[in-house]
Amino acid sequence: GRASAVAVGAKRYNPEKIVISYQGDGDLAAIGTAEIVNAARRGDNISVIFVNNAIYGMTGGQVAPTTLPGQITSTTPYGCDPKNTGSPFKMSEMLAVLDGTNYIERVGLFNSIEIKKTERAIKKVLVNQMENKGFSLVEVLSNCPTNWKMNPVDSMKWIKDNMLKYFPIGVIKDNGKINREMVCKERTCEEKTCEEQAGGEKTCKEQVSGEQAGGEKIYKEGE
Repeated sequence: GRASAVAVGAKRYNPEKIVISYQGDGDLAAIGTAEIVNAARRGDNISVIFVNNAIYGMTGGQVAPTTLPGQITSTTPYGCDPKNTGSPFKMSEMLAVLDGTNYIERVGLFNSIEIKKTERAIKKVLVNQMENKGFSLVEVLSNCPTNWKMNPVDSMKWIKDNMLKYFPIGVIKDNGKINREMVCKERTCEEKTCEEQAGGEKTCKEQVSGEQAGGEKIYKEGE
């Protein structure tokens, strides 16, 4: 459950090696949350492949931090209730706001186009490590036909029809720059824009966005 801690140790002892931490959502988003957060915070130069299938896929299909509201699991036979289990944990968005993260992307395995994008994202996290860019993670929305109790074709459709509502795909952070359209979606967010002054000093303005009726965003700026 704490693969990232082992990966960090292996990388620090053998910095010339390419180290991959392959983790599921029960691992990374629950049992190993502290380890992955601190690896990201420190900017450890490892490549993380985070497989999200919205359940504990290898231990019997129990509810996980990524389980969707209403989803049937072996421990939520009447449907997952956020009042009891909490809302789906958006790990990638949380890790993206840490200064130590360089690249984070969410992809999905539900059609051939998205599978090719997944291949490119996995290649990028490996190249980033080779170029010593720091912490890189790709979150892969994956199916689990056995525990979801559906055939493979239906399970891929379930990703598109259900998981994307809670886990939108796309680049969340690249080269240390956050994609605020992804991170701030459907929530109020704050952002500081800084302008260089003479002498190298920075003047920062805080930009706050809020939702208007109809879903439009309004922006207010103040010193």
